[in-house]
Amino acid sequence: MMPCITISYRGRMDIKKLRTLVLVSQLGSISAAARAAKLAQPAVSQHLKALESHFGTRLFDRQRQGVSPTEAGKLVLEHSLHILSHYDRARSGVQELQGQAVGPVTLGLPTTVAATVAAQLVRRMAMIYPEVQLRIVEAMSGHLREWVDTGRVDLAVLFESTDAQRSDGEVLLHESLCLVSSGKDTRFAEQPSITATALGSVPLILPGRPHALRVLIDRFAAQLGIDLDIRFELDATSATRQLVAEDQIYTILSLPSIQKDVASGLLRSTPIVSPSLDRRLVFCRSPVHPFSTAFQAVRRELTFALIELREKNDWKSWVVNVG
Repeated sequence: MMPCITISYRGRMDIKKLRTLVLVSQLGSISAAARAAKLAQPAVSQHLKALESHFGTRLFDRQRQGVSPTEAGKLVLEHSLHILSHYDRARSGVQELQGQAVGPVTLGLPTTVAATVAAQLVRRMAMIYPEVQLRIVEAMSGHLREWVDTGRVDLAVLFESTDAQRSDGEVLLHESLCLVSSGKDTRFAEQPSITATALGSVPLILPGRPHALRVLIDRFAAQLGIDLDIRFELDATSATRQLVAEDQIYTILSLPSIQKDVASGLLRSTPIVSPSLDRRLVFCRSPVHPFSTAFQAVRRELTFALIELREKNDWKSWVVNVG
């Protein structure tokens, strides 16, 4: 005969109350938690009282400056985070079976790409897939490669040279880079383009290695036997643009990354030809995480955002892969 086990519950505990506890713990304020959860402040207080009644102990210390979890509260918080994580994964899994795009997605973007496309992507995702919690982080391509390989980010967009030997990502677009000069500079004002070999005659400011753009430019120059005149190394794109705008020095960037400065006359872009200096943007997914419906939604909307930006701004240097 099986032994009889009786479990007694003191009060009712639900997911909403656990989320309230986590919010109050993280924000240290009942009023702030109420605003974040879009609840009335008395409702948040009632949730906490119900949890304290359920566990039979005080979970928060109340002071004038806010609230903080007691030792019991910290223990409940730790377990609540695990419970909510498992619940959210189960909920997402069920919705996935129903073909819905839901759940958190972390996307890594290079800084110049984030500045160009992030806002457009966020708007599209919020409108079309409101149940997807998209988080965007920005870093250099080298760091993003490591992060996507280890699962720190779910998805990443990386720059690669068009002749890269290894590519385990999907090509989003190809783009041609240009020589960037001050809007006041007259050297290339009347020239529709600059030949690749002529790049050796201009003083340059470029990012240092192992920045993906510098690796690409160095490889391009070496293949053509061009001796570049690199005066300064600077990994900050905004500071580079400022120096180019103010001084008699040049850099190499993509047109979309300087579009506003070109339109205002602060900078001038000159296409590089014979041959062109090209790179591709690839979409990579982490091998650590399954490619969910939410991930597919981000991939699809990122492509649409790129197409919209290309058409809106007439960026002929972009060739978007719609396959």
